[in-house]
Amino acid sequence: LRPDAGAMASTPAVHWPPRLLAAAVTLSVVHGQTQRLLGLATDRHDQSASLMDTKLLTLSPFLMAHDAGSGYLGEGLVNAWTKTQSGGLRQQLDCGARAFDARPTMHPKYGLIWHHGIVNIHHRFEMSLVDIMHWCEAHPSELVLLMISQCAGTGCLQAVRAVFAKHNVRDLRECDTLGDLTYADATAQAALPMGGSLLAVTGPPAQSGGVACSVGNYDPSQTCAGFVRRGAQDASSVHACGRSILHENSPLTEPLLTSDEIALLQDCARNGSISKVDKSAAYGCWRTDTFQDVPIGRMLTQLDAAAAAIGNGTRFTQMQALWQESAWSVLAGSVRNSSLLQDESRSGLNSMLEMWLRGKRWSQINFLEVNNICDGGPRLRDALRGLAQQASP
Repeated sequence: LRPDAGAMASTPAVHWPPRLLAAAVTLSVVHGQTQRLLGLATDRHDQSASLMDTKLLTLSPFLMAHDAGSGYLGEGLVNAWTKTQSGGLRQQLDCGARAFDARPTMHPKYGLIWHHGIVNIHHRFEMSLVDIMHWCEAHPSELVLLMISQCAGTGCLQAVRAVFAKHNVRDLRECDTLGDLTYADATAQAALPMGGSLLAVTGPPAQSGGVACSVGNYDPSQTCAGFVRRGAQDASSVHACGRSILHENSPLTEPLLTSDEIALLQDCARNGSISKVDKSAAYGCWRTDTFQDVPIGRMLTQLDAAAAAIGNGTRFTQMQALWQESAWSVLAGSVRNSSLLQDESRSGLNSMLEMWLRGKRWSQINFLEVNNICDGGPRLRDALRGLAQQASP
């Protein structure tokens, strides 16, 4: 309509049809509002990023994938109680993970692979590292932490560090250097040549059950299923499985069973009579379970204590917001065809975590560690970003 300013005088006026003119005005207004909203969102993102930059790394919120390497496992009965994630590490990053509980092992035949306890996971550690690096290249503003723990097999840690050196990945070995390391400092030090930042941490755990340089806050009592242990007077509510399942004066918060009890429950499972146990004698974490409040209440108590004990930031701190395994919980779960992944989804634990985060139950979090991160992980990640908007203590 106006190819150049000089043609303006000789160019006839353009008369827009009323409907077309109204549509153009509407589009212009919408475009302006969109730009304004995008600008506000960018401002909020920049403000969040700047506040995050000034925080100590050990006081910065990260969504952590528990036992990340188990996501490479397939199906099967044993894997049902070994597999804590639904996909590999790159998929977990897409689901919101920014820190990994990474458990490599040096296998005499297969080299450096992953493991969960005694279960070897035949996926090369180096392949996972390359996947993370490619993801970081596509997300240049992100910082990812690879926290090594339970490195098993002869020469495991040396092999892990050699892989990091080969790929020019920053390896933090001395935990004492964490005291004054900010998020911005870590991001700069861990910058990858092709974009993004990846920091590996290989120092010793600060507490048993923790990942590298971290206080783990591991609590084996946080199981999905167990018995509500009342008194001997309630033993009559247990039919085919016998009185010895319940113990007089046993604490409510102790789900672990003796070997005799486990043997009794195995007999119950084999005979198909475990279903005859009165549901009032047991608890479970599923939304449909009568006593879901027992494991949920216990989980909240543990998470509250972990959040309150983060301290001055000289070490990382884990909040293990996940269901642990015990002999009974695995047995009970197997009877109802469950798994670690299903226990999380059927309990709605990750959804509850999001609710508690948005409700500002905790003012400070470092590692929020979960199972089944692809069940609500992006929403958890967004909720954790809200903590980054709070000023550093």
